Amino acid sequence: TTHPAERKRFLALARANGVRVYGMASNYAENDFDPARLQRMLVDPARRSRHAATLVRIAVEDRLDGIDLDYESLKAEDREP
Repeated sequence: TTHPAERKRFLALARANGVRVYGMASNYAENDFDPARLQRMLVDPARRSRHAATLVRIAVEDRLDGIDLDYESLKAEDREP
């Protein structure tokens, strides 16, 4: 969820019940699948760094147990970044 109060309640409920919570980053959203956008981020060190910093910030703020990167339709030449 993106609503802060709802997310806070969800996280508290999960933790109260011993459930580990993982964030997920994906390049797929209903009606908005754009592999080229992910590719642009991967090949640009500044964009890639901002993306990573954002994921870390969210994980720390929400005290997540980890992050699942679900990036689809990657190009072979983008494997290294």
